[in-house]
Amino acid sequence: MLKEAGKQTLSECPALALAPTAMSFDDDHEINDMRLFLSAMIATLGSHSAGAADGCPLVAGWIETATISDPPLAIEAKLDTGAQTSALGSRDLTVFRRNGTEWVRFTPQVGDARPIETPLTRWTRVRRAGAPLDRRPVVTLPLCLAGLAITAEVTLTDRTGLDVPMLVGREALAGRIAVDPGRDHVTVATCPRR
Repeated sequence: MLKEAGKQTLSECPALALAPTAMSFDDDHEINDMRLFLSAMIATLGSHSAGAADGCPLVAGWIETATISDPPLAIEAKLDTGAQTSALGSRDLTVFRRNGTEWVRFTPQVGDARPIETPLTRWTRVRRAGAPLDRRPVVTLPLCLAGLAITAEVTLTDRTGLDVPMLVGREALAGRIAVDPGRDHVTVATCPRR
């Protein structure tokens, strides 16, 4: 089996094998809190990688609260290993030029969110099941998920009528976060200041 240099396979990650019965934690939240604490402690000693400090991914549920932008905006996100890229529900989408570069202004489809302006990274074509190709703008956003600060490419689209306003795909999760489809809301959405 091939693996990326510096990355552990899930079977080599003892932290993922912890069961609530093996330790005296009351619930999964306390276990993940302990993992985050231990990861921070090991990182302080200088051995932090892209995911948890031991090179193993953190475990998150299939639905988590993430934060985007600055000031932080909390947003429900589905962690979808079946999707390559991430997507953010957006309204009032406008593409414009600033200093010779294409930018995008949009408002996330969550509560009373304020508009965000950011450079356009690229355009992509996305096909949803049973739907024609859809041309979407892609932006690069700071994303905080499971206590990890991630820079992610995100497509902007109308997600009205869908269960959650954000989808986090494999590109943002790879090597950082393992998804437990039997759990949700088990991580903390706060990240250290950049």
